[in-house]
Amino acid sequence: MKLIGIRLFRMNIKMVGIVMFLGIGSLYGAFEEMGFSPRAWALGEAMVSLPTGVDGLYFNPASLGYGKDGFFTAALSRPYGLKELGTAAVGLGVHFPFAGIGLTAASFGFDLYREHLISLAFGRTMGSKVAYGLRMKVMGVRIENYGFDQTFGFDMGFLIWIGENLLWGGCLKNLNKPGLGEANEELPQVFQTGFCYYPREGMMFALQADKDVRFPTRMGFGCEYQIFQNLSLRVGVGSNPATFSGGMGIRLRSFQLDYGLSSHQVLGLTHAVGVTLRFQLPQHL
Repeated sequence: MKLIGIRLFRMNIKMVGIVMFLGIGSLYGAFEEMGFSPRAWALGEAMVSLPTGVDGLYFNPASLGYGKDGFFTAALSRPYGLKELGTAAVGLGVHFPFAGIGLTAASFGFDLYREHLISLAFGRTMGSKVAYGLRMKVMGVRIENYGFDQTFGFDMGFLIWIGENLLWGGCLKNLNKPGLGEANEELPQVFQTGFCYYPREGMMFALQADKDVRFPTRMGFGCEYQIFQNLSLRVGVGSNPATFSGGMGIRLRSFQLDYGLSSHQVLGLTHAVGVTLRFQLPQHL
C-alpha cells in the first residue's frame, strides 16, 4: 500500500480533475490539517504564528501555552463541494499553570478511502515572550479491499514575540519521518513559518510560508478585523495553488461560531463551519 495508491483511492469518477491536479501540486496532501478549521480556510492557511490556543490543536502546539481556561471545538468542511473529501474534527483543550494540553480526533474521506487522526499536544511558555510545543499523533488510513495501516508522527513548534505587536512562529510537521505501508513510504515532512502582526487592537495580519520538499513553497496571507465586539471579518489569499478566501467569526460570551469560504481557481468553492465553547476550570487546577 503506497502513497500513490492512497491518492488514487481518494477519488471517484467525479473527481478525475482533482487527481490530475494532485500530480502537479500540493492540493490536498495525506493527513492535511487545514481542513479542520474554518478560520484557516478564511485566512489563506496563515495560521502557524497565531497565539490562540484553539488553533494550537491543529497548526502549532506552542500556541496552547498562551491559552486560557478550557475549550471544546468541532468543525466540518467539504472541500470543493465534494462529499468524498468531507472532513470532521473535534478537539478539547485545557490550560494548567504548567502548560496547555490539547486532544484532537478527526476523520477525512468516504467509504472507499478514509483517514483517521488522533493527537495529543502540549504547549508551554518560557517567560512572556517565548512558547514551545510538541504534538504526538496517530494517523491511520483504511482503503476498501486493501485494508488498514497506521503510523505515529510528531510535530514541534515555537512562538516568539518580537516587540509588542509582532509574533514569529514556526512548526515542523512529521519531524520523525513516519511511513505507511509495506514499503514504509514517508508522509510529507513540512516546515511552516510565518509572522503575525497586530497594528492595533482588533486587527491582525498574518503571513506564512510552507515548504514541502516535494513541491514549490506555498505562501499564505490573511487579515482579521474585529468590526464589532462580537463580530470579526476575515480575508485571505494563497499560492500554489492560487486561492482567495474569506469568512467571519461570531462570539457570544463563551460560544463562538466560525465560517470560512475558499475559492480555488479550477476546483471551485470550499465551505467550512465550526463551533467553539469556552469554559472556566476550577481554581485549584
